[in-house]
Amino acid sequence: MPRDDDHFWLDIFKKSPLIATFMAIGGILGCGAGVYFFGDLGRLPNLRLVACLIFSATCAGIFVGLIVGVIVDSLIGSVRGDDDKKRRKNRGKHR
Repeated sequence: MPRDDDHFWLDIFKKSPLIATFMAIGGILGCGAGVYFFGDLGRLPNLRLVACLIFSATCAGIFVGLIVGVIVDSLIGSVRGDDDKKRRKNRGKHR
């Protein structure tokens, strides 16, 4: 059961930092591409349309980053083997 202090992005970075890094990079690249392609207010006069297109490009970049991150994490996990996957001991107690 999720607690009030749990945050989605922090949990992703804790459990799989490689995937979260690719998602963050993909989101930044998607936002940049959205601003580059759709940021011209002379071509698209409606500000709401421009904001929605930039937001959707950012979400698409996050999704592509998720896919690439899962593929890279799976490849690294298969190369690493089972011996290197030992869990570290928890330093603190869970609430």
